[in-house]
Amino acid sequence: MAVQEAPGCTLSASRDAKMEILVKYATISLSILLLHPMAGFSQDGVPDLSGIWRRNPQKSPPSAHPPDEMWVKIAQSGSDITITFQTRNQGTGETNAERLRIGAGENQNAIHGAPMTSKAAWDGAALVVDSIAKFGDQELRMNDRWSLSPDTQTLTLIERHQFGAEPQPTQDAYFFDRQPDGSWPEPQPSKPAEQIYKNIDILKGIPSERVPLIMAAFSRSLGVACTHCHVEGALEKDAKPTFTKARRMFHMRNWIAQNAKIEVACWTCHRGHAVPQPGPPSDSGIWPADLDLTAEQGAQPASKVYKNLKFFNSTAADLKSAMLFISASLGVGCAHCHVQGTWEKDDQPAKNSARRMLAMVRDTRREFTESRIGCPTCHHGASKPELEPPAR
Repeated sequence: MAVQEAPGCTLSASRDAKMEILVKYATISLSILLLHPMAGFSQDGVPDLSGIWRRNPQKSPPSAHPPDEMWVKIAQSGSDITITFQTRNQGTGETNAERLRIGAGENQNAIHGAPMTSKAAWDGAALVVDSIAKFGDQELRMNDRWSLSPDTQTLTLIERHQFGAEPQPTQDAYFFDRQPDGSWPEPQPSKPAEQIYKNIDILKGIPSERVPLIMAAFSRSLGVACTHCHVEGALEKDAKPTFTKARRMFHMRNWIAQNAKIEVACWTCHRGHAVPQPGPPSDSGIWPADLDLTAEQGAQPASKVYKNLKFFNSTAADLKSAMLFISASLGVGCAHCHVQGTWEKDDQPAKNSARRMLAMVRDTRREFTESRIGCPTCHHGASKPELEPPAR
């Protein structure tokens, strides 16, 4: 005789089986998550920021000077990471790259042409980069905090920066969307500076993307912020006297290059100061004893006392002061240009170089009467002037 199942027994067994299957799959899924962390994150929660990213202006909150377009490319391998920025404003582009070793000491890079020292470290799942860039004697201090969204499709940069004596740092936030491989934009054809920027004079004809780099070099060489010459928010205005003065100085620099065939740069004279610093004092103790003069000789024209003079039409006593001034300006002794004991000889190549420099100073003073340049203006106590800051 067949035994009849009680009503509902088959349904109950089926429900229990389904529940068992669900629990089983849930356990397996949890095991997978524990053994295989979220894509883009390592087991200790450190993200892989590698990829090509484009700023999303709709997601990013307003900032003081947002770029028209901003891209970031990150290559991350172990503790080494390279972050490349590409920005475009008014049709002109700029690229800056920083190479970092996370957890190591100082990393040496550059931004806007200025040397920059950075330290990078993980703070949980965020990459924190602290940097100091030197523009002359002014510092730009930056703190960048990079983080990746759980779905790895959004990169966030919180940037704090403070320049010089600014009372407090400024903070900006940028949100980037992940882009396909191969989407990194190629550099666009350059446009002349005057087609992008207003009221361009000395920089006419140069590629527009070089303007920010040149402006940064000016700032670094003089140790000043942009507002030293420019009106904030209306950079094209020439309302400040320093704006006109800077143009005049650059015309002088170009005039020297074209007429005297001598290359100088803003750094050569300014060395991080808005006004070039005076040279070192003269040392009368280095004057050779055999060139000592009597009071009567010192009052005579220099050409009657000394041989083979090309410059100096004043008195012989004034020539001594001038020679000591040149010696201090270049940080050299008399033998740098002269043959000891036969001072009139032209055997030393430096003597002809000195004559050429003196002619350049004389002619420049005649052309730019408002500028009292001299030997210490460029040399600063060294025999060879600097065109750019020494490497750190």
